[in-house]
Amino acid sequence: MVGGLADWFAVTALFRPINIPVFSSHTGVIPRNKSRIASSIGEFVQVNFLKNEALIDIVKRNDPAKLVADWFLQPTNSERFGKHSANLLYRAINELHEESVQALMSKTLRDAFKNVDLSRKTGEILELMMSGGKHNELLDQAIASLTESLRDPRARANIATAIAKSIRDEYPNGQILVPTEAVGSFAANKIAGWVESYLKNVSEQPDHEIRDAFNNKIKILIVHLKGNSEFAAKGEEIKAYILRDEKFVSTMRSLWDELRGSVEKDLRNANSEIYKKLVATGNWIGTTLEADRDLRSSFNRQAETLVEEFGPALGAFVSSHIERTVNAWDANEMSSLIEESIGSDLQRIRTSGTCIGGALGFILFVIVDVVFPMVLR
Repeated sequence: MVGGLADWFAVTALFRPINIPVFSSHTGVIPRNKSRIASSIGEFVQVNFLKNEALIDIVKRNDPAKLVADWFLQPTNSERFGKHSANLLYRAINELHEESVQALMSKTLRDAFKNVDLSRKTGEILELMMSGGKHNELLDQAIASLTESLRDPRARANIATAIAKSIRDEYPNGQILVPTEAVGSFAANKIAGWVESYLKNVSEQPDHEIRDAFNNKIKILIVHLKGNSEFAAKGEEIKAYILRDEKFVSTMRSLWDELRGSVEKDLRNANSEIYKKLVATGNWIGTTLEADRDLRSSFNRQAETLVEEFGPALGAFVSSHIERTVNAWDANEMSSLIEESIGSDLQRIRTSGTCIGGALGFILFVIVDVVFPMVLR
């Protein structure tokens, strides 16, 4: 009985206060130390589960690049990725209908545009295009467009008309002897054919003198755009005009509305092209990671770097979150919850204490009342 009472007192004193003189200050251990327990739990999780070495070891052992590749290679996962991404995009697009959001976007773009050195940025873009040979693609497109225009019968008719008019203006009496329309048509065809032939040579010869001249002009323009004060001033004028021009703003908004509308329409369609592209993107991610060992290695190194950089902050955040959450609990409710969770074990402790106390009492009784008298006789 003494053992059972002692164990009952010890177990109960852990979870709730017991109003017994002298001993009451040492009861209700768990409720009284809630803050210390909260801090200890948070620290325990941070030190034993979220320290950098443990997280980096998890990354090294699990090969995240392979996990990502295997996940995306499952058709259902790529479809799930496409579905959730499309839903997220649709919700984001819907949120952009709000006037406040549009106003914020407009202000943000205006503020960003104000700080742009338009002349220098244009020069940098041209320089980047030139380093990749993209400027030659622009020249080829211009040549192709001009060639197409020269082949248009209406364009040739306009040239013929202009030539005929010029002949009539220059030689008013000559049209009596020479059919100016016929001459104009003949000359227009000859000029168009010669120009087309010349443009074809430019298009087919990478080292043509026209290309060299074009390259030199672009280089000079880049230098002026990046360092000439007059070009910089002109860039500021253009920028100021764009910021003031309401037509420009309304046109940009109209273009945005059309783009947003087309995206929304596609996402509402059961055969959405955007959804198909997102699914294809998921498949591409999986296939590319699986096939490229160097890419997987790079992916894993980046994962390790991210863990190394953000791991301490993550551990501190989780530890702090646990501590705040536990501290927010009611001390008595927390104690009762813990007691209920291990209730059956507590009963066993009390029962065991009673049994052990009874056994020890019985042994002491036998020793004192039976053994000692027999020895002393």
